[in-house]
Amino acid sequence: MANKSSDQKPKDLIRDAWESLGIAFAFNQSGTRNADPEKTLLQTLCEFQNDRKMLTLVMGWLRDYRHLIHVERLKALANKLSASELAWLGGLASHQAEAGDARWKNLVQFVERKLGKPLPNFTSSRLDELQSERVGEDRFFKRFGLHVPRTEPADSKKLRPLSAGIMANIWLRMRALFGTNWRADTAVVLLHGVAKNAYQTERILGCSRETAYRNWRSLIEADAGSLLRGTLG
Repeated sequence: MANKSSDQKPKDLIRDAWESLGIAFAFNQSGTRNADPEKTLLQTLCEFQNDRKMLTLVMGWLRDYRHLIHVERLKALANKLSASELAWLGGLASHQAEAGDARWKNLVQFVERKLGKPLPNFTSSRLDELQSERVGEDRFFKRFGLHVPRTEPADSKKLRPLSAGIMANIWLRMRALFGTNWRADTAVVLLHGVAKNAYQTERILGCSRETAYRNWRSLIEADAGSLLRGTLG
């Protein structure tokens, strides 16, 4: 859960959130900690058209951390995205699916169904057109109607090491412990105290009621809060 300063611009909060997830920005002015990976990713989609540096940084982060993204949750939270946001999400997912992760292939198919056929008509800047002529279009984003130059992930030097990123973010740490699944995410909201019952867990995570109830009950019965409290640091 991110702690936010009310006088910051949203774009700064997004960068602070990514800093807490492992992108090596120099500052975290708001002191954001334990940012929600899926919500942060979805909130960043609207920036990519005008901020390609941010796009390459997120792509670099996904290359190193993608196994710790809960793709099923990402789908559950993506239902209300605009067409352009869906297209950027689809392009990112297509890049990840190229590495052979079937979870991301399912997300690609989800976005394709949401966008439908024919694809929406997304406008391209003159700069994008010129750069695409020079280096070629990015085929992964083109699949979703976005005509942008071929894009490479940022170098790993611009990210914190995976082990450090996991230790710094409770979402990533619980997933490293339990696997990238609803149980790990339920443990996060339990440890943070932001959910008091299964219903609140369902609302926060975006999972089904049955999933929230099953995981909440089992963690409470195991007294997981007491067992795991020390992981918050």
